[in-house]
Amino acid sequence: MLPAPINSEYDDISPSWWGDSLLIASNCTGGCGGYDLYAFQLCGPVIVRGAIKPPAGKLVPMSGKIDMIDESGSLLASAKVNDDGAFSFPVPPRKKLLLRYVAPCVPGKYEQRITTECSETSAIMMNVDFAVPESAFSFTLDTSKYNIPFFVSGYYVPNTQDNLSDLRLKFAYNLLGNNDSSRYISKPTEEYDEYAVMVDSALGEAYEFIVQRFGMLEYNPCVETGKSIEINVEGYADPRGIYGQARYVGEDISDDKLNIHVRRGEKMTNELLSELRAYYTAKYLQDKIEKHPLYAKYASQMHWQATGKGIDEQEHENERKRRVGIYVKMVPKDADTGK
Repeated sequence: MLPAPINSEYDDISPSWWGDSLLIASNCTGGCGGYDLYAFQLCGPVIVRGAIKPPAGKLVPMSGKIDMIDESGSLLASAKVNDDGAFSFPVPPRKKLLLRYVAPCVPGKYEQRITTECSETSAIMMNVDFAVPESAFSFTLDTSKYNIPFFVSGYYVPNTQDNLSDLRLKFAYNLLGNNDSSRYISKPTEEYDEYAVMVDSALGEAYEFIVQRFGMLEYNPCVETGKSIEINVEGYADPRGIYGQARYVGEDISDDKLNIHVRRGEKMTNELLSELRAYYTAKYLQDKIEKHPLYAKYASQMHWQATGKGIDEQEHENERKRRVGIYVKMVPKDADTGK
């Protein structure tokens, strides 16, 4: 026999299970007369609580919502997430649910699947946390994932379509490859046309991410004030040696902002080649960004670094080691850059 209030001193008949409720008919007092239907919850309340955890040092508001979606894909309800990322809301027992967190200040969406439980004697508290990765707020173009070289062998200017045409003109007019100082630079073969399309696309991806950050430099409830954009370009060379007569045959470089100073005729090494690849890739991006209509407004809040990393030690083919890495993030103005 079930305890009160399910069983009473009156006639309680025809029990039926419906979902998580027990239905019975009873002629107890307080009804409409005769036998009335009564429902009793078999499970105690189930509460989901937790927090949205941003990357270390990230102070953007986490306020947003969590949608509760059932197995059929139907939205059951939405719950509020506070600015500090905390949330707590009831869920139905004995359900498989998809919890989806979205917020105006947090790029992307974050999902977790849960199965809610049932207890006939007590409430159940389920802890669910969402971790937002650093990659939601920063950009990494790691060209090691591409199956192509980003540079012609021995060359330091990225293999975009325009730069490839310019390099071929230099070979056509015997400006490269006709003496010991420049024969370390290979004459580009036909496959570099296909590579150039992919290099344009990859560098275009970095460009788009950077200019999209301009809006985050304005006062905005989604970002901390006093921010700047830090762009770090790292260059790499493959491990093959460069002969002793090889020289840098480009124009003199004296760039105080990037701290790159190279004179024409300087002895070429893999270390210098990697530094030049970082420099010319950074300059390529800078030239494109300077044409953006908002560039002048935010130029002082953009800080660039170009670093030669020497030989790429990763385990892949030599041609794929002719590459750069591009890293973009929002940083406080008083960060270690000193700017």
